[in-house]
Amino acid sequence: MTELLHGTLDDVTRQALRLARDGDRRARPAQINGNRAILTPHHTSAGHLDADDLAAQVYALAHGLSSDDGHYTGGYFTANGLGHYSPAPDTELNAKDRT
Repeated sequence: MTELLHGTLDDVTRQALRLARDGDRRARPAQINGNRAILTPHHTSAGHLDADDLAAQVYALAHGLSSDDGHYTGGYFTANGLGHYSPAPDTELNAKDRT
């Protein structure tokens, strides 16, 4: 079992992205504001980490939301019919993920 990621939205986003960027692409449990979920890194069609997808999963967790269709591709998702966009923090590492 992988370790529980926990803390603030920013903390968990940093932790999840760091692990995934370092090559640990396992699904892992996370908790923010009393909400728990499993975060699962996904890949782009080019095989790169979709950092925006992972960041959107963390955002949804922090706000007690879940995607209506289970997708967070590119940071976009709908929850209860309302659209949301939560990309990964803009960093040089994130730019590498998008190439």
